[in-house]
Amino acid sequence: MSSNETRRGGAGQRRPPAHGLHRLVAVPADQLDAAVDQVLAALGGDTPRHVALSALLLAGAEHAPEVTQHLAHEKAAQLHARLTELQQNNDPQ
Repeated sequence: MSSNETRRGGAGQRRPPAHGLHRLVAVPADQLDAAVDQVLAALGGDTPRHVALSALLLAGAEHAPEVTQHLAHEKAAQLHARLTELQQNNDPQ
């Protein structure tokens, strides 16, 4: 979803993306939207969408240390791959 797109609201309505969430790339945004739908379906129609979204974000925030470690490992792997590439490109053959 781009920053110019709107997200699905209740009863087929369209609403602007939540502040700060407009930078989410499409796949995670779609997965988060599906998770909100799943929570709402399980709880029934009287739960506001923003309550389900907030609960999911809080649940994710509780895992910040694991997420940080995962992202740090990904970054280290990217840097290692780039360093290897640079070394190979600079090796006299």
